[in-house]
Amino acid sequence: MTVFGIMMVPGVFAETSESSVTVSPINEKLSLKKIVTTMIVPQDNKLPWGIVKGTPSDYVERYPVIIQFYKNGEPVHVAQVDVKGDGSYDYKFRVRNIDNTTGEVTNNL
Repeated sequence: MTVFGIMMVPGVFAETSESSVTVSPINEKLSLKKIVTTMIVPQDNKLPWGIVKGTPSDYVERYPVIIQFYKNGEPVHVAQVDVKGDGSYDYKFRVRNIDNTTGEVTNNL
């Protein structure tokens, strides 16, 4: 059985809680491995970028790693990242603050 990995490993600026892992069979040869972890960005965070990176233990060539960001159970961002020749992947993203009352977006500098 081949396992396709979805992994979210926050960068240096964030803390994480324990992860939950589920494996869902797609057919007799393929399965989807889902790893869920919580990323907590401190209010006083000054770093402008975050990164999700990892090395799937087993993956299918030509199938991307799918990274999904959720806030309060609602999807806010989805990325598909190709696995490199060395078996690793990484995805960089901009860290922003949003004022929920005004909708104003502030980029961290």
